[in-house]
Amino acid sequence: MPDTLNGNAALISKRISLAVVARSPIEPVVDFAHRRGWNALNILSSSENSFQRDYFGQTDDGSQMPMANVFVKDDGAVHHFWGSEMLYAELDGQPRHADLLWPLWNAFDLTPTGRGSDWYPSI
Repeated sequence: MPDTLNGNAALISKRISLAVVARSPIEPVVDFAHRRGWNALNILSSSENSFQRDYFGQTDDGSQMPMANVFVKDDGAVHHFWGSEMLYAELDGQPRHADLLWPLWNAFDLTPTGRGSDWYPSI
């Protein structure tokens, strides 16, 4: 998903703040982002806090999950507004929680074979 966000980050950031958060320390995350060509995203680390766990981006065993969250600032306080909880929904085996942000899958949905079952983008 960050590949798509990177391509749109300049336009998105004209209206809202946008960040990609990872649990790893910041240095390897920034190195990874540079190798992927993510040059327009605000990259943050949550290695020193419980953000991933608090906002469903980490399972009880520590596995990292691709979660999208939206926060709003109102009267000086930050509130959680939305999260992509469909990640945890029982569907057909293909999560659809961030499809609106990741048009790759939407493009496949327009083809006769759909998303298929034998391919997933590699990192």
